[in-house]
Amino acid sequence: SPANRSWRRARARGPAEQEEGSQQTPSSAEDELPVLAREGPARPGLGCTIKLRRGLRMPQLGLGGGGLEGADGREAVAAALRAGYRLIDTALYYGTEKDIAAGIRLAGLSRPDVFIATKVLQKAHVSEAQVRSSLQESLKNLGTNYVDLYLIHNPRAGRIKEVWSLLLRLREEGLARAVGVSNFGVGQLEGIRQAGLEMPEVNQIEVHCWRQLPEVT
Repeated sequence: SPANRSWRRARARGPAEQEEGSQQTPSSAEDELPVLAREGPARPGLGCTIKLRRGLRMPQLGLGGGGLEGADGREAVAAALRAGYRLIDTALYYGTEKDIAAGIRLAGLSRPDVFIATKVLQKAHVSEAQVRSSLQESLKNLGTNYVDLYLIHNPRAGRIKEVWSLLLRLREEGLARAVGVSNFGVGQLEGIRQAGLEMPEVNQIEVHCWRQLPEVT
């Protein structure tokens, strides 16, 4: 489920960036993030952020927006935010964006306090106009004029090079602070690279002890 997603860089880019002036401290192997700069408590979790390639800081843990409909969904979002969560991941397909926006208001937080990620509707891949319409509908549902992270939901939707190129333009237009992909394997990522396009900053994939995907992570 979306709540169990892990957030990873699409490809390794080298050693983690060290914040200027920060003190380096020894860490165990399980605490090391070799391709991302992390700041926050000593151990990963709530309150930690990771720096994406272009410098945007993203909370390390987030709440998945699938199934968060109605009053219960709004209260779940508010409860998570009160507990310290600052990233909410949703998608236009989930039909929960309006309830997530209401939950943010219920928690008493303003828009800049919360990192919001959402995704392109898969059937919108057929044209640039429909991709733009998908994003505009998400922005209206969320009550905002930008999202922090906008993702291609699934490579099976097709026309990946065309849609990815458009997402890069939407970022430059200020409608998304960062763009990425979801559910991509090595083959799809290499297709973007071989097309000479900028690589995604995020590949959102399901990772846990029964699904480790070392070839991607």
